[in-house]
Amino acid sequence: MVETEKKLILVIEKNIIAERSILIVKIEGILDCQSSQYFYDTILKAISSDKVDIILECSNLKDISTCGIGILESIKKKIITNNRKFIFCGLKEELIQKIKLLDLSIDLSTEEYTNMPDIDSAIAKITTIFPLIFECYGCGKKIKVNKSGRFKCPECKKIISVSVSGDIQTE
Repeated sequence: MVETEKKLILVIEKNIIAERSILIVKIEGILDCQSSQYFYDTILKAISSDKVDIILECSNLKDISTCGIGILESIKKKIITNNRKFIFCGLKEELIQKIKLLDLSIDLSTEEYTNMPDIDSAIAKITTIFPLIFECYGCGKKIKVNKSGRFKCPECKKIISVSVSGDIQTE
């Protein structure tokens, strides 16, 4: 689906990869006060019914204003509260510097705002579920596992199975 506004072109692709719904949004043009509301409305419409991860492909994003940064922050909050990921991809160094200067709430070095070099790297980051941290069903102790398999809780000795997709079962 291609959506356009005078200063901004969005190409939106919805994919299901490794049982996760991923919205890839390719941005071209300028995300400023005039185009940011259009961008926000278009993204909300695309994610309204689904629990999705978002990859913003920004290699053709020419400029971003404080309004654009504010809209990105609003969208990120909606995505993160549903335990999903929001990843930048191909964001140019000059725009990274501008975002750092204009806004304190977007820190591109954190897990929430990862900037991956390309879409394939971003998809790999989203679909990787390990290491997985969960609470033991028997005693509530937090357990961290780095791969699928059978594990014994160090506290109550209950056997726990973790599948490749991250499903947890007790035996």
